[in-house]
Amino acid sequence: MSLQASSMYQEAESLLCCESWPSAHQLLPLAQQHLSCICDVKEVGDDLYYRLNDQKVIAFLRVCTHRALAAFQSHSPASIAGLSTEDQQMYVLRFLKEYVPAMWHDKLVESYGIDLKAFNSGDSAGTVRPALATVNQPLADTAEKRPKLDPKEAARKKAEETRAAAAAAKLKKDAAGTKKISSFFSAKKT
Repeated sequence: MSLQASSMYQEAESLLCCESWPSAHQLLPLAQQHLSCICDVKEVGDDLYYRLNDQKVIAFLRVCTHRALAAFQSHSPASIAGLSTEDQQMYVLRFLKEYVPAMWHDKLVESYGIDLKAFNSGDSAGTVRPALATVNQPLADTAEKRPKLDPKEAARKKAEETRAAAAAAKLKKDAAGTKKISSFFSAKKT
């Protein structure tokens, strides 16, 4: 949309006229319900006219960011575990970068007061996930933190590991003569 066109009020049909996506007009009933979230609306008689409002778009994208963060917290808590609130926000903003056009994503990042150059370069100190940070620790540190086991406890754990390995070997041996499930769906050889 050109700068001049973005400052003009337009009907919803003209907003959804897209040569690269001819079936966009099918979204008209849905769009008319939700265009007021991101557009200024002017009613003339029975007709509604819309003009894109940058502040409303940013507010809508911030709501989307908040919802995405809530979804990560409830459905994938391990992906953001151990991150501070700011780092969780950065993580979600990086995730949304794949789905939001660059111009709007940059404005969204700036609306949070984040330096755009630092965000795009990934120089933020909080972008390293704690799970990855612990993997890169020297082995000496992790060996010192390992609790000392009682000899009886160590023998019991060793026996459990041996039994588990024997059970896995038995299952592997039993499965050696069986057909793979995909063999049932392949063409029969005649």
